[in-house]
Amino acid sequence: MNNYSIDYIIQDEIEGLKAENFSPKLNKQNNNKIESSITKEESSQINNSMEVIDKESQNQVADQMFNPDIEQVRKSGEIIIEEGERIENIIKKYIDNYNNLLETLISSLKDLNHEQIGAIAHLSGSILILNCLMTIIIALFGDKILKYFRLEEKYPKLANYFKIRQQILNINLIINFLIIISVLIVIIYLNLVILLN
Repeated sequence: MNNYSIDYIIQDEIEGLKAENFSPKLNKQNNNKIESSITKEESSQINNSMEVIDKESQNQVADQMFNPDIEQVRKSGEIIIEEGERIENIIKKYIDNYNNLLETLISSLKDLNHEQIGAIAHLSGSILILNCLMTIIIALFGDKILKYFRLEEKYPKLANYFKIRQQILNINLIINFLIIISVLIVIIYLNLVILLN
């Protein structure tokens, strides 16, 4: 027998088995029919083909089980890419606006004389000093609230958090004091330059 007839017999027997009985156990009549019509070599080829078909059907079942998940992952990936592009466009727009604002400020500063630039420096320094003072006041006020409500005693598990907060608060106070002192020195210098000229 040639390969074409073996394939035809295998296909015919498999389709018959699928139609009659899809379970892996075949009844005795089907086994007798198959054994009487084929040789040992053909039966080993049929067994190999059945194994291949079983593997293919398992792969198809696995594909059917996991394809919806793959599709969801693909769709989620596309959504993430679209959102990323949208966020990138928003960031580019803000950067462009920021650059336009800087160009406008630089061009307007070029038109000012020394006294006007000094006034802008005084104004900026005063605003910075106010900002630092507000930061110091808020930090000290928060510390007073912690002591007033005795939160360290009521919540001992948060004691490490309060210690770290106190260390950061001390560093923050030092930085703010240094900023205030440096801004005051710059303002005094600018005033002396304007007065002596």
